[in-house]
Amino acid sequence: MHWGLVSGTFHQPIPAASSLTCIWLICLIPPSFPAKPAQLPLIGRKPFVAAWNAPLDVCTTRYNVSIDLKIFHMHGSPRAVKTGQDVTIFYANRLGYYPFYTEQGTPVNGGLPQNCSLESHLRKASQDIRHYIPSGDFSGLAVIDWEYWRPQWSRNWHLKDIYRRKSRELIQGTYVNVTEAEVEELARHGFEDSATAFMRETLQLGTLTRPLGLWGFYLYPDCHNYHLHERNYTGSCPLLESIRNDELLWLWNSSTALFPSVAIRRRHTDSPSNLHFSRCRVRESLRIAGLPSLDYELPVFVYTRLCYRDEPLAFLTMKDLIHTIGESAALGAAGFVIWGDLKMTSSRLPEGEILRAPPAGPLHRQRDSGGGAVQPSTVQEQRPLRTEGPGGAALPAPQRCLLPHCGRRGRRLHRHGRAFAGRAQATRRALSLPLLPGIRRGSVRPAPDLGSDNRQGFACARPAPRCLRLAQWRLSHL
Repeated sequence: MHWGLVSGTFHQPIPAASSLTCIWLICLIPPSFPAKPAQLPLIGRKPFVAAWNAPLDVCTTRYNVSIDLKIFHMHGSPRAVKTGQDVTIFYANRLGYYPFYTEQGTPVNGGLPQNCSLESHLRKASQDIRHYIPSGDFSGLAVIDWEYWRPQWSRNWHLKDIYRRKSRELIQGTYVNVTEAEVEELARHGFEDSATAFMRETLQLGTLTRPLGLWGFYLYPDCHNYHLHERNYTGSCPLLESIRNDELLWLWNSSTALFPSVAIRRRHTDSPSNLHFSRCRVRESLRIAGLPSLDYELPVFVYTRLCYRDEPLAFLTMKDLIHTIGESAALGAAGFVIWGDLKMTSSRLPEGEILRAPPAGPLHRQRDSGGGAVQPSTVQEQRPLRTEGPGGAALPAPQRCLLPHCGRRGRRLHRHGRAFAGRAQATRRALSLPLLPGIRRGSVRPAPDLGSDNRQGFACARPAPRCLRLAQWRLSHL
């Protein structure tokens, strides 16, 4: 050990063991990186967008029933005859030459992406995009719904295993004297390379043709947490599935929005598992949203349904609406999209159910009467429609269905900025749908469990006044 003189002051050298200890301590301290800001809202000052994507236009032509969708900021119908909509969904038969196998095993467009010309597909896809989205300044949602195969070899299980089998057969018919392991490796690389090119270049074509639109694939990302029937179900995404999602960085870098789904089944009605299911799927999507090399997070629009996924005429309960739409809002998603098919219009009865207002509960808005006290708002009834049930019995007069959205009070408090937090705290008990300060995506943390009745809250890690989000959903009265 020796002494050194630096600037007139003696310093004792630090032993090597101590310096190593300091290095380890520094490594153990987690780095604090600022969360990426959310992308600017798609529509004006609306940080949480409600979109409708169901064919209710059939109700007017078939039953002479008109449904008021003013509470939704964007409207679209998945019918092929509809073009130029705010929400456009591209199914397998509407965008280029998508290769797939039918349920009977019949190949369409070559069956495998290796057997289909990517150049021909993109040429046809360009025509389809211009047909369904004729406006060059389209600024809505463009959703590609390709569900026959997944771009990752390991995720093509069960019915999708046909793509692995056919890929192996293709290699076996092309090469001779190859081992089984070599067949597997060549088949996997051939499929994944072609599938990646189809999805990535289709997205790039869409963003190049309609650059103001938000493009992405329906059901992506997915963490495959579908085992809601298991005991002690937490909804957590398996680590392996999160790793597989990380491997899809090429897809997230090509997307301009994410469209996960939180559709649930009838047998899980009002189950607490629905909350865990939705929460973990949205959280995984928000995690993925920050992976691309952008200065902001990708917006996440959560797809859901008014009905249960296996019973298209059984409408979600109030509790399940909160567990899907409400949870998406509380976690900081950019919005939600309600999807439906023609089964919703198979009879006159569902239209009356859609219009009927839900029972008194947390989805009903309340407003400030001007004197500071918060008074319940009146649900405005529409003009009674002559709807009839089975046997000609008259149905109750329908009312406007009030789904969650940011009302006038929320926008006014948002404009006042700093005064918002205090006023929201003062009126929290009176509001059925309280609002919290803006939550920057990536800065949300769950609050402690409030009891055995599955109430859940969300707190802001730090204020972000420019990114107002809908607040926690109060479930205490359910």
